Amino acid sequence: MSIQILHVCCGTTSFPCSSSNTLRRVASFQHHGDHARLSPGILCSGQPPSRRSANYQPNIWTHDSIRSLTINHKMEEEQCAVRINKLEERVVKLIQEEKELEDQLQLIDHLQQLGVAYHFKDDIKDALRSIHESLEDKSMLLKDNLHATALLFRLLRENGFDVCEDMFRRFKDEKGHFKACLQHQTKGMLSLYEASYLEKEGELVLSQATDFTTKHLKKLVEQGSLEPPLGEQVAYALELPLHWRMHRLHTRWFIYAYQRDATMNPLLLELAKLDFNMVQGIYKRELSEASSRWWTDIGLANRLPFFRDRLPIGEH
Repeated sequence: MSIQILHVCCGTTSFPCSSSNTLRRVASFQHHGDHARLSPGILCSGQPPSRRSANYQPNIWTHDSIRSLTINHKMEEEQCAVRINKLEERVVKLIQEEKELEDQLQLIDHLQQLGVAYHFKDDIKDALRSIHESLEDKSMLLKDNLHATALLFRLLRENGFDVCEDMFRRFKDEKGHFKACLQHQTKGMLSLYEASYLEKEGELVLSQATDFTTKHLKKLVEQGSLEPPLGEQVAYALELPLHWRMHRLHTRWFIYAYQRDATMNPLLLELAKLDFNMVQGIYKRELSEASSRWWTDIGLANRLPFFRDRLPIGEH
């Protein structure tokens, strides 16, 4: 099953401040003893200033190239939608099944990163709410499991639940530093790194976690001691943390990474690929219709020489 992706670039429109034949009214003060009198004066700007060129590059997405985008037939989309609905029913049962806390958290995280969590918004919220209601007990069950603890913290905070950084204090020594033994828990270090970027103002533990994990993960990458796919995941995360990434583009990368994971669930992978291609088809149809129906008819690029010719559709 292939994955298609369409990169949509959205430029910004600049509005020049200068205009020809501009008159500027200037106020000047004349002092007479202890009094000051405001006298208006008018200065003419003289010759119209030369207009700066924006020097925009030609648009690579021409009207013809947008119209030539391959769009799936409606029958294919209907068949795809039917299959997605069946897979959704199975995933709902998977979410509701009784399982270990770490496995439950890992499932939710995979659904989010695969870009299909929006199908199960209520089920995920219910599962996380149940965990949050007994958060202290759940947290203690994880004991020294740094990966699961960081994953628990990140998922709860990402989904709007109140959670404190204090759960990471048990991973610090008597001097207030993160324990040196954590350096050998690469997966845990990676999870703590991602969780630390959800830091709020004044959360010193998470700030320390960012510095600690970044330093040691970079060292592991430089040494080349990490086996794939974990090494690729660490390098990818150091390039830009998950919390800062553009969601849809990350989904495409994660689908490829997930299918090489030894713990990959074929059910989730199939759903993610079908959903990605279907949503991508919707984007392409919207882009084609927008270009053909009204964008070219407006003709702003021809009427306004300073205008940047970019269809105003951003990244999804």
